[in-house]
Amino acid sequence: MTEIKQYIELYKGGDSTLPDRKNMLAHQKMKVEDQIALLMRTLEKLNYKMALIDAQENKFEKLP
Repeated sequence: MTEIKQYIELYKGGDSTLPDRKNMLAHQKMKVEDQIALLMRTLEKLNYKMALIDAQENKFEKLP
């Protein structure tokens, strides 16, 4: 929340604060990209584990 307030204060400062606002946004973008990467790795692990379970289920279904 404090980052939002800081951004708003910078915004109120006018065009002279454009570089600072751009830096804030770039920093936030990097944080979001890191979070997305972490979530993608987690999703890959979940998909892998589900595929293992699917394979086990299929093996048992094929038994005579």
